[in-house]
Amino acid sequence: MIRRHEFSSLFAIALSCALALVLTSCGGSQATDTTNRGDTTGTADAATTIAINAGEGQSTTAGVAVATRPSVKVTTTKGNPASGVSVTFAVANGGGSITDSVQQTNTSGIATVGRWTLGAAAGTNNTLTASSTGLTGSPLTFTATGVASVFASLALGLGHSCGLTSGGVAYCFGDNTSGQLGDNSTAQRLTPVAVSGGFAFASLTLGGGQTCGLTNGGAAYCWGKNSDGQLGDGSTTDRGTPLAVSGGIVFASLTAGTTHTCGLTSGGAAFCWGRNSAGQLGDGSTTGRVTPVAVSGAHVFATLTAGGQHTCGKTSGGAAYCWGWNLDGQLGDGSNTGSTPGAVSGGLTFASLIVGGFHSCGVTTGGDAYCWGYNSDGQLGDGTTTSRMAPTRMSTTVNFAKLTAGNYHTCGMTSGGSAYCWGHNPNGQVGDNSFTNRSTPANVSGGLTFANLIAGGGHTCGRTTGGTSYCWGEGNGQLGDGSLPARPTPGVVPNP
Repeated sequence: MIRRHEFSSLFAIALSCALALVLTSCGGSQATDTTNRGDTTGTADAATTIAINAGEGQSTTAGVAVATRPSVKVTTTKGNPASGVSVTFAVANGGGSITDSVQQTNTSGIATVGRWTLGAAAGTNNTLTASSTGLTGSPLTFTATGVASVFASLALGLGHSCGLTSGGVAYCFGDNTSGQLGDNSTAQRLTPVAVSGGFAFASLTLGGGQTCGLTNGGAAYCWGKNSDGQLGDGSTTDRGTPLAVSGGIVFASLTAGTTHTCGLTSGGAAFCWGRNSAGQLGDGSTTGRVTPVAVSGAHVFATLTAGGQHTCGKTSGGAAYCWGWNLDGQLGDGSNTGSTPGAVSGGLTFASLIVGGFHSCGVTTGGDAYCWGYNSDGQLGDGTTTSRMAPTRMSTTVNFAKLTAGNYHTCGMTSGGSAYCWGHNPNGQVGDNSFTNRSTPANVSGGLTFANLIAGGGHTCGRTTGGTSYCWGEGNGQLGDGSLPARPTPGVVPNP
């Protein structure tokens, strides 16, 4: 039998237990939450350590993004991954750049920088730091080495580009519809691919859809589009790998136009082959040729340059001659015809001569730059869009050491290596970080110092004095950087 005072005690105990149960179910006495949420205090398993996860010790072409994006891993006291921790990445040395510098660790405890592009100087020790306040190991340092471009020279065509190493190995990239990249395929390539055959070339020249290479011994090989016989192999069959030009002529140089090709012997004799509808072969006819034919006139040329549908040559004395299509005055002789070499009017003495799609330009021995022919986009550089039938001095105070002409744009390089471009610019081929046509020379962005410069169909490339190759303009693979969009400023061409 329970006495009254005992019943009161039991009732008090029961009431206490009931209250305890109610408090527990309503959150009044919850268990400790040990889930890590990225803070470093107040939890039983807090984030404590940061370490390199991936991307250390890489090497790539100077000025190019590393292949593996640097990443770190943050762990807790118990070694578990810590999510939600803020990590800051920063370039410490080498002059490169990064994107998405502040990152949060994911559920695996990993934080990865967006993109790390190395500095442009080859051989530089590039470093990147990763830091997070209060963590053991912070800051971390990633290292990477930028290596020099393997290309000793570049050559550009209408929609493709090629590079040549110091050992004569050729690589090409861009449009490959007709096999012009020489890799025995017709697949477009966004980065450099080796030309088949194991040839060692001394020089390359590119046209509308053809590519040609010259060996140290003077043997000429061509590949790509051959609908008009521009490969010179006696046929009109496209070729996906290099094939010898017929005739066994030993050439000192080659030059390619849109649908024709020409070569110059060491003795100054000029030969051309391919399409001849406008007389661009210079043999006095308009008959196409599938093998080399001698240019008429017995001229002795020091240099030869082919354009859209015309060709020009310069003698050792600086006299300029042109032949072929002349509807827009690109022959510079004041006429509208020319299936044989005709002297460029004006009596100028040229140190160099270059032709584009439908215009021609030259630098005199006195350093003055002249252009003539089609000028719809300002490619003559005289401040107008008026075509010229004879050489017209460019409207600039810049003294150019060299000029190079694309389809509808022109570029020049000073003796100090500064680059300027003008003319058609819908794809950024002028390189001034715009898509606006220019009728006078515009400085190429980036402050780079070039050793050589060359213009293509709608793009431009150059190699700096430091050995890095850059391209800009139309981006259908011919820029070689693995992308398709047009680029209005110079971008590095990565090594193959």
